[in-house]
Amino acid sequence: KFGGKFGGGGGGGDAADDEPMRIKDLDVFYTHVYTYFKEKGLMCMITSRLVNLVNLGFTIFFSTFLFLFVDWATLSVCGDEDGGCGNFSEYVDWGLEHSTFTFWQGVVVFYFVTFCVFWLWTLYSFFPVLKTGLDMRSFYTHRLRISTRQLQTMQWNDVVERLVALHRRHRIQLNRAEITAHDIACRIMRRENYLIAMYNKQVFDLRVPAVYQIKNRLYRHVRACVRACLR
Repeated sequence: KFGGKFGGGGGGGDAADDEPMRIKDLDVFYTHVYTYFKEKGLMCMITSRLVNLVNLGFTIFFSTFLFLFVDWATLSVCGDEDGGCGNFSEYVDWGLEHSTFTFWQGVVVFYFVTFCVFWLWTLYSFFPVLKTGLDMRSFYTHRLRISTRQLQTMQWNDVVERLVALHRRHRIQLNRAEITAHDIACRIMRRENYLIAMYNKQVFDLRVPAVYQIKNRLYRHVRACVRACLR
């Protein structure tokens, strides 16, 4: 069913193709169309984000285990003993509640809680992406007549041609009689074009007397802040 944020009505096949389109934000719409194309369909979008959640969760719990429950002081010198090192389980201390709470343990607990909150936020942000992916799959299938299998080998310019043809039938952009590939690219790249223009006009003074790595991180933070302001 195609509907919700990027279109109106439901159904499938020719009936869905004949229904009028109601798009609130063309910038967001074209960006999601391109993102769906770039990620090659709904299953790839879901799989990549689920794998990211699993990797992030494993990293959080495994690193917390290593930092908090492994007795590294004893493990690091076990090779100097006559009997050598024993089983790894001998160097794991699960009795955290019976030991004195140190500053290092507080740092690890803070790290664990912070990244658990980040993991939950990542999980929460997955559901809007899932809804958008479902809308885009319906849009590609019913409006553009592009299946997921075709999408795997299709070029972006072929998708743009179908978008232009769809506009001729339904006037996606009401203030334009015709749209071109350039119009669609400008919609998708609007925020990036703002950043490029502000950089060219020297709105930002990025001359930082620091090593390259620090400057690079600063540029990324400034770019993220500006992108958030341009939404």
